[in-house]
Amino acid sequence: MDELASLQESARKMALERFRIIQPHLEQDRSLSLIARTTNIPYRTMHRWLTRYRRFGLAALARKAREDRGKRRTLSPRLSEVAEALALEVPPLPIAAIYRRICQIAKDTGNSAPSYDVIYEVVRQVPAGLLTLAHEGKKAYSAAFDLGTAGRQSDPMRFGKRITPSLISWCSGMVKIRPNHGSR
Repeated sequence: MDELASLQESARKMALERFRIIQPHLEQDRSLSLIARTTNIPYRTMHRWLTRYRRFGLAALARKAREDRGKRRTLSPRLSEVAEALALEVPPLPIAAIYRRICQIAKDTGNSAPSYDVIYEVVRQVPAGLLTLAHEGKKAYSAAFDLGTAGRQSDPMRFGKRITPSLISWCSGMVKIRPNHGSR
C-alpha cells in the first residue's frame, strides 16, 4: 500500500480504474474475455493487468514513467559516434550497410540493436560540409562551401556557366529589383 501512496494522483487514479475493470473477474469469477468485450479493451491487455496485479499488487496497475524519456532509446552516444564515422568513410557506404555494421557492433558489445530509422536519422544529421569534404575532397568542399570566393568575377565558370551581359540582362528581367527606401 506504501507503493500506491508514493504514486502521483493521476497514476493512482489509473491503477484504481484498471482494478475496477478486472475486479469482477477477481471477485465474481466473471470471464475475462466477456469483460474485455464489454469494455472494449483487448483481452491481452486485461490479462497483462491481471498478471501484474496478482504478482505485484495494486501499484503495478499504474503506468510507469519512462526513465529514458526525451533521449534516444536505442543508441548509445558511442554507437552514434561510430555511425557518424561510418557515414564519413570513403567510398561512401549506403545507410543499410552502416545499419548492419552498427547492429553487429551493438551485438558484440552487449547493447541492444537500434532500429534502421534511428541510424538513418543519425547519418542524415551529419553536416553536408563534412560529407562533401570526406567523400569528394578539399577542392569540392571549397567550391561548394567557401563563401570567400562566392560571386567573384575572377571565376566565371564557378557555377558551370560563363557570366555574360546577356545572362545578366536575362536574370534582371526575371527578378524585379525594388529600390530600398529605408527600414519599414
